[in-house]
Amino acid sequence: MAVAQLSFRSHVRTPITQAIVDEYQWIIKALEEATGEYLQQFSIPPASMEARPIPELRRARGFAALVPQFTEEKYCDKELFQTKIGGLWEHIEKHPRGTKQ
Repeated sequence: MAVAQLSFRSHVRTPITQAIVDEYQWIIKALEEATGEYLQQFSIPPASMEARPIPELRRARGFAALVPQFTEEKYCDKELFQTKIGGLWEHIEKHPRGTKQ
């Protein structure tokens, strides 16, 4: 079941939110429990989750510069997410029965 969910998440087209990362981390944990393997090298480090800048409205001439504002929700870089999930897929393909290295 976790592998099926991983397949779905490998094709995410939206921004990678904390909820998506949490689900991915759950999938890694489920795979670890099912196979007995340590797979945390494929997880998303918490430090890689960052708030995004909120686009500023155009400022009228003569107003002071606004302080940058950021979203409350944190996001994962899409390239990092794809790299981690791709690495996990490659590992699963090389070790389809969950054999330990």
